[in-house]
Amino acid sequence: MRSRRSSILTIATSLVLALGLSFGAISLGTIEGPEEVGQWSAPIDVGVIGIHAALLPNGKVLLLEHIYTPGKGNLAKVFDPVTLQVTDVTLPYQRNVFCGGHVFLPNGKLLISGGEINLNPGGEVGEGTPDSTLFDWTTNTWTETGTMAFARWYPTDIALGDGSQLVFSGRDERGQERIKQVERYNPATGSYTTLPPSADQDTNGLYPRTLLTTDGKVFLAGPDRNSRMFDPSNNTWTALDKMNHGRREAGGVVMLPDLHTVLTAGGSSTNTAEIIDLNDPTPQWQYTGPMAFVRNHGNYTLLADGTVLANGGGTDPLPGPPALEAELYDPSTGTWSTMAAQQVDRQYHSSAVLLPDGRVLTAGDDDGLPGEMTTVEIYSPPYLFQGPRPKIRSVPSSIHYNDGFMVRTRQAAEIQRVALIRPTATTHGFNMDQRYVDLGFSLTNGNLAVDAPSNGNIAPPGYYMLVILNGNGVPSIAKFVHLD
Repeated sequence: MRSRRSSILTIATSLVLALGLSFGAISLGTIEGPEEVGQWSAPIDVGVIGIHAALLPNGKVLLLEHIYTPGKGNLAKVFDPVTLQVTDVTLPYQRNVFCGGHVFLPNGKLLISGGEINLNPGGEVGEGTPDSTLFDWTTNTWTETGTMAFARWYPTDIALGDGSQLVFSGRDERGQERIKQVERYNPATGSYTTLPPSADQDTNGLYPRTLLTTDGKVFLAGPDRNSRMFDPSNNTWTALDKMNHGRREAGGVVMLPDLHTVLTAGGSSTNTAEIIDLNDPTPQWQYTGPMAFVRNHGNYTLLADGTVLANGGGTDPLPGPPALEAELYDPSTGTWSTMAAQQVDRQYHSSAVLLPDGRVLTAGDDDGLPGEMTTVEIYSPPYLFQGPRPKIRSVPSSIHYNDGFMVRTRQAAEIQRVALIRPTATTHGFNMDQRYVDLGFSLTNGNLAVDAPSNGNIAPPGYYMLVILNGNGVPSIAKFVHLD
């Protein structure tokens, strides 16, 4: 599927070539190159609907969907975006992790909490399961882990600074009641503990949008308009300002790189966006620049330069007119810029993740059209067309809190930014754990002396992509490091 704008550009380009004119000889104001709007790859069939997508610490992407085989679990694949190789990693035992919550553990394994209890085609949708599952990226294998006290369908998982994980919300095993109780997962024991009643979550619906703050609290922002702050140290909630737009069902929420400003955009058939500064004494939502397109069920991905890519989505009711053109949000200006258009209509049940080389993979969609749902597309942002990339020669495989480490690069004198980016796991338009952490650094003996984060509230323990950027905003290919 191609947008009308893309078709017009193709016709205009053909006319210029037919007339024997060069692009340098005339000015076509509507024609923009990849250095301005980026570039999408052609769709690549990977044999799975990427409803859930997770970037593994080896640079490959785990994709899984709702289809399952009798006697087994969900269809799942691991896709290598460099070699384009696809590996089947279908769950070998009966388990339906579709519509579960997911988060990376400190050892890099992916925890999936809950999902659907039903394993039979034609059964009821939305009945939760208390089961949890781990995916080991080093062996491409699945194992069972602790069982929650409550069944959960559409829960949200979030990593805390101490290395544990919290699970919020979800629907029960009958598909009727939303779970108010919050549970904590202990990776060392593989078990869950239910928090006391003061931690019960009364608002914000299914797949609540949660973000870790630098003081160790959890900020909830959507899908309803209520904002709340949870303090894991005493298991209490504090009500904060309400969003201006109202409920943003299937909207996006992103913690920006300063780690105290939160962006919410789209959802509920709107193109509006809002920000809130959690460092303010009385944080209040205020509108920022609107998007050019309505994005219900869109995806919002932090890029290697700290900007935010919005792609996919469309207008309700589903399937409504799609938003094929991507958009880029610049936190420094509070404005969106329209980017290149993807070919495939990706709305409900789509996903997107940032890759180590700075590109973005988008997958999924569940509109019933054959031949499109099992494809992925890969977007190259404009920063990949701004000249040579810096290159990391070496970096320690492990770095430690409140400690320094060296990054060796021949372009050290050109580097203007060093950052850690947490691998992302996305479903239903929400990336449950993405995080961009700027690092302090200095030029030392022709290399970079870099300061690791001071504690886990700034960057929870686990694997990260380390990236360096030059003065043109061009990122290196990231190197994976383990932070503890």
